[in-house]
Amino acid sequence: MATPPRPDYYDMDVLNDLFRTTCGYLPNHYVVLTYTIVDDVTWSFASKAERILSTYVHHFSPGLGIFKPWNTPRSVLDHREASYEPLFYDLLAEYWDHEDAMCAWLQAGNHPTGQKEQHMNFDGNLHRRFNLNGAGQPEEIPDTDALTVYMLKLRETERVVTCTHLVNYLKRHHNDWLEAYLQDKRYGYQTLLHLLQTFYGRHGFSRQKPTKAKRL
Repeated sequence: MATPPRPDYYDMDVLNDLFRTTCGYLPNHYVVLTYTIVDDVTWSFASKAERILSTYVHHFSPGLGIFKPWNTPRSVLDHREASYEPLFYDLLAEYWDHEDAMCAWLQAGNHPTGQKEQHMNFDGNLHRRFNLNGAGQPEEIPDTDALTVYMLKLRETERVVTCTHLVNYLKRHHNDWLEAYLQDKRYGYQTLLHLLQTFYGRHGFSRQKPTKAKRL
């Protein structure tokens, strides 16, 4: 952004001169955009682009019903009605569309040319990736995909999937992990049963519970 027109430039001066009213506090070196300020001779710019390049910071705060700059979604800009909504939205759209004049509200400070796409396409912290297709804790049981296939095969043969089936599977295919897991836990076998129950419950298998027989 360009430097302010004069060193002692304050918002209150502008607002009081134009509207003869007290408008509350705003930080120094802000230009306040309102519905009518653009028509004043004080702000005789040739175009919106010239206003952006010649102004230190833009700020628009007319009251309720208008988005603050930092909360304005792109969809609002794309569907704005020029006859109703103020010049501010046109200016903010200019900031969105010109990577060399990024809006100072979207990120503090000015952006070097070429960084717009980097900020607009930010996909989160690359150092924090999640498990289980984007959420949850990592599985303790090894090769859960193969174990799930085994459970589905049991179901296809109309057999009830129990923890005994899963324990026997782990003994055959992952015995080293099973022994280490049981030794590492204070209540090894009970903890293992709870782990397996949680696992097949998470994959859509219901736990078999004894019930009283109905009388006919």
